[in-house]
Amino acid sequence: MPIDIAPPPPASISSLSAVLPKIAGNRGIASKAPLLAQGANRMLQEQGTSDAPRPMLSSPVYVLGLDAIVAGQDLSAAKLAMWTHFFSAARDDDNQLVAADVNADTSRFASLKEGPQVHAFYRQVQALQQAPDIGLRSFELAQLRIPALHVKAVWLKDKGGTSDVVIPIAPTDPALTAGRRYSVQELLAALRPAAESAIAHTDPLKGG
Repeated sequence: MPIDIAPPPPASISSLSAVLPKIAGNRGIASKAPLLAQGANRMLQEQGTSDAPRPMLSSPVYVLGLDAIVAGQDLSAAKLAMWTHFFSAARDDDNQLVAADVNADTSRFASLKEGPQVHAFYRQVQALQQAPDIGLRSFELAQLRIPALHVKAVWLKDKGGTSDVVIPIAPTDPALTAGRRYSVQELLAALRPAAESAIAHTDPLKGG
């Protein structure tokens, strides 16, 4: 059974329609980050006369805080924060990817990104869709982020139980191995020392 990729909320896609022309026509972005400008232009071209752009892949993004890790909570404590939409900056070339983040609560555009982690997430999802053992079970695709530890990961949510699979994307926290499959328990146990250390060294006067 293939990985279930949930359709993004229509409002999340619609927000891109409003911001893409501004990004595509921004000379500063074109000068400093040409791939982002190229990606925005490509999205508009792909959209054509339709009402909204068509991502190659979309995934919900859940964010987990350090306090939840230290408290021994599982990933049910992660909060839906964004939707990420992946686009190619060139026709039929998924080697030039950009990703647009849209706030899950407000459907407001948040950012447009490029770089190794954008490619790594997309490639990892592609590989998992072809993995025979993954195909024997039923998963829903999501992305997990732990910002304080610079962790981004593919999160396969087990639709038939609690056997979720989490695969960190490089670069990641030193306690993790990028590309390795972790159970939720393994992932959180590996990150707990770093989470405890980060909280212990947070200066409350700096709002950390």
